[in-house]
Amino acid sequence: FVSTKFEVADAETHYSERLVRLEGLGAYLYRPLPGGEKNPAKWRDQIRTDLALPTNFHLYLCPQALFKFHPSFDDVLVDILAKDKLAYFLLLDGRDRHAWSKLLLERMKEKMETNGHRNIDLSLSRVLFYKPEFEDDMSSLYQACDVVLDTFPAGGYMTSLQALAVGAPVVTLPGQLLSTRLTYTMYKIMEIDDLIAKDPSDYATLALKVAHNTGYRKRLSSLILARSGRLFTDTTAVGEWDNLLTTAVAAAQAQSSRGVEAISAGVSEAAERLAEIEAKRDFAQHDGSKIYVDGRQMGRKRDS
Repeated sequence: FVSTKFEVADAETHYSERLVRLEGLGAYLYRPLPGGEKNPAKWRDQIRTDLALPTNFHLYLCPQALFKFHPSFDDVLVDILAKDKLAYFLLLDGRDRHAWSKLLLERMKEKMETNGHRNIDLSLSRVLFYKPEFEDDMSSLYQACDVVLDTFPAGGYMTSLQALAVGAPVVTLPGQLLSTRLTYTMYKIMEIDDLIAKDPSDYATLALKVAHNTGYRKRLSSLILARSGRLFTDTTAVGEWDNLLTTAVAAAQAQSSRGVEAISAGVSEAAERLAEIEAKRDFAQHDGSKIYVDGRQMGRKRDS
């Protein structure tokens, strides 16, 4: 199984295959083109108008498919809603919305009731669904939001790459499995640790800090934008795959060659045994004093 060196130390136990750790993401990717014609600031105003938001608001973008929203991630959303009265979650309105949105809102409502949350209906009204008109508009949408939330335990890959490519801050919580460590790996490659959370509580704290502190958000955004080039057109990944595949093919060919040699030796041995048996049978036909059955001497032939 081909993965990254940023897996946990004992990651070999997670796979039945032999684990191969590459230096980075193991992919040669082109930086996403900006695309779209929407100015991020103007689009933010448009979103506020379309969704009837107040003049002041904090926009938390969750660009993952709704089936990735795990109950443990719900706790973070509920925590942020409780601590930030200007928080609005923007979830992408996809084909799976009607199948999953009801379940998500029911889970959040139950958690709010358990935690003694007030004004539950008002809080849930701050969970919004939105669909960009064009796919190319996503890069502007990332920039229009205050902070991007990476789901856990199943996180993002392409969504995080798209966000980081335009300098959008993405909060992430790595776990034990690779599916939770992809955005973490991107940050490690960029040598940025600021938005890597230690636990769910820390995750909420980081998200709130980015949303509330404009100066901090701008500094992080500039740093991400400056270093995100390390994630794209990675020639090291090409060299690693070339070496890996070349080595693997050579090993397979050597193993195949040894297999052919073993089969050939077995065939030769069988042929020699067959020739020996035939020789003994032929001898029995000419030696009247002995009886052979399947090449084995059974006794002397009696005189008539």
